[in-house]
Amino acid sequence: MARRNAILAEMAQLREQIDVLTADKAIREVIARNGYLWDAVRYQDFVDQFTDDCVLIRGSDDQDPESHRWHGKSGIETIVTEARGGEKEGNLLHMQGLNLVTRIDGDEAEANSYFMTFARNRRAEATYDIVVHHVGNLRWTLKRVEGNWLIKEREVTRFRSDAFPECLKPSSI
Repeated sequence: MARRNAILAEMAQLREQIDVLTADKAIREVIARNGYLWDAVRYQDFVDQFTDDCVLIRGSDDQDPESHRWHGKSGIETIVTEARGGEKEGNLLHMQGLNLVTRIDGDEAEANSYFMTFARNRRAEATYDIVVHHVGNLRWTLKRVEGNWLIKEREVTRFRSDAFPECLKPSSI
């Protein structure tokens, strides 16, 4: 009986580890697809990756942080509307999930990663075809909703920002 209980306990522990690894893989997929969907101009799929009550924070150097904060899917749709048809549409390449670390707790998760975004240089006098558009850190909060991981919060801190070193200090990650 003791051996049976030990085996059942070990099986339960292995099941927990499998659940965490499966969640980690799914979260990495969401983070990778987030940049890919934007680059591929698949805006509705991009919006659908967020929870209804999401917040997207794009760090800035100005004094009005609220001007770079969008709430809910309608806020994400505002970003899409502003981007649609612009000169950067279809001309960006997001590399997200660099140095990615995750912390998963049931149906909630946090992730932290570096990112780099490249842009095609369309100017006739350009020396380079591709330029680094921006680099920095992404902090993600994700939630599992009906079996799917969605982005609840995404915060961008650009490398050039004075806040950059602060975003790398130890947190729950």
